Amino acid sequence: IEWLAPEFEYHHKDRRWFALVVFTAIVVGLLALWQQNFLFFIFTVIAAIMILVWGKERPRTVQCELDNKGLRVGKIFYNYDNFSGFALKPG
Repeated sequence: IEWLAPEFEYHHKDRRWFALVVFTAIVVGLLALWQQNFLFFIFTVIAAIMILVWGKERPRTVQCELDNKGLRVGKIFYNYDNFSGFALKPG
């Protein structure tokens, strides 16, 4: 069995979501500077940038294949022995 599927479930994010991320990063960053924790400040800036970039990312479509040996998602193969269970989610 072969099919195409998105890499992850995408949820649209409006400007308010991005503004909330920036606002939260500013508050946490100011708190870090107030406590003179410069390493945490740098971490906060990097984390906020990563969240903003990843928040814009749309999923790519991957090819999935199910056969008698296991599951292939893109170029990665998962043997049935590695699974402890599964679930079906209605589309």
